[in-house]
Amino acid sequence: MAERAHHRFFQAGEAGVAITARERYRVETAARDGVIEVVGIGNRKNGIDGRNWQMYVNSRSSGPGRSVDTYIPVSGECVGFRFERPSTAPKTR
Repeated sequence: MAERAHHRFFQAGEAGVAITARERYRVETAARDGVIEVVGIGNRKNGIDGRNWQMYVNSRSSGPGRSVDTYIPVSGECVGFRFERPSTAPKTR
């Protein structure tokens, strides 16, 4: 089975996800259609082997349109990123 990178590093009440990520990790973001997205963590950049960084909240895909620069986890939420092909991402409800 192919390796899947999974980074989980945010707690409730912290600053916006993008700010916290940049402070702790080598995270690159970019704006697309008015939404700030994670496009690289460490040496893994979007597009490598058809994979992209996908944001998850409580193990569910956050879906399109959720900007990492303004999203602040609430109590009990776990926010993470997975480096995967879009077709492997679980569907949101």
